[in-house]
Amino acid sequence: MVEYSEAKKIYRLKKAFDKCFCNEKGEITKDGELVIAFLRDLCGAKGELGKNGSPYFYDQLGRFDACAVAFLQGKRNVFDQIMKHLALDEKQLLSLIASGETEEGNFLDNINI
Repeated sequence: MVEYSEAKKIYRLKKAFDKCFCNEKGEITKDGELVIAFLRDLCGAKGELGKNGSPYFYDQLGRFDACAVAFLQGKRNVFDQIMKHLALDEKQLLSLIASGETEEGNFLDNINI
C-alpha cells in the first residue's frame, strides 16, 4: 500500500507535470508535444540503433560496453518517468490516498501547487 505522504508527493508531481504539458482539459498542448518529442529524441526513447544497424552497446571492436548501456538506460529512464507521471490516472491516485490511514487531515486541503 502507498503511504499517505508518498501518495501526496506523487499527486503533487502529477499536477505539476500536467501544468507543464497539458491544458485545462488534461490534453497535451502543442508546446507540450514539442517538448516531449525533443525529450524523446534527447533521451534515446525512439528505439534506434547505432551506425550500420548495430546497437550502441558495442564498441568499434565489437566488445560489449556496460558503461554505455548504463548511460543510455539512465537517459531513457528520465523520459520514461516523465511519461509515467503524465499517464497517471488521477482517480486511481486519489483512491490510493483515500484508502490510506492518515492523521494529517483532508489530503486536498494540504496540497499547494
